[in-house]
Amino acid sequence: MSKPRVRSCLVLFLVCLRLVSGAQDYTARLDSVLVMVKNYLAEKKPEWKHRSIEPIKESRNVSVNNWEIDGRGVRVSIIAYGSEAQAAEAMRHFASAESKARKLPDLGDGGYSWGAGGTDTCFKKGDLTIWVSAGATDLTDAAQLSQEFSKLIEAAIPAI
Repeated sequence: MSKPRVRSCLVLFLVCLRLVSGAQDYTARLDSVLVMVKNYLAEKKPEWKHRSIEPIKESRNVSVNNWEIDGRGVRVSIIAYGSEAQAAEAMRHFASAESKARKLPDLGDGGYSWGAGGTDTCFKKGDLTIWVSAGATDLTDAAQLSQEFSKLIEAAIPAI
């Protein structure tokens, strides 16, 4: 992933993360969601290796995870909010900050893709926002991975 792209994704991620930096702690919610996602992906993509990533220092209510195979990788960040309205507000903030975001109304409760060829996606599901970024040597492959993993993760998380 190029440095400008990483920097852009980080800035957008921090804008949304800022909305959940309040006093509430949703660790238990994130833990249960992550177990569902990991179990579902282990069933659907058993050859992919999972690795948890330490979130940005002092960030709360976020789980960052990588799935990797043969030089291809997918980073999934899940952010828990206190309500569906707060998660929707995070998506609105993102859409206003990322002018090239393309709506994906059929993903979760609504989502977006952006980046080179659509290699990044995000969507809301209940009180969560899910951020998926794929990397591969082929841009088309990376975009397909992002879309595929987004749909798998959406299916792994039950409606709230």
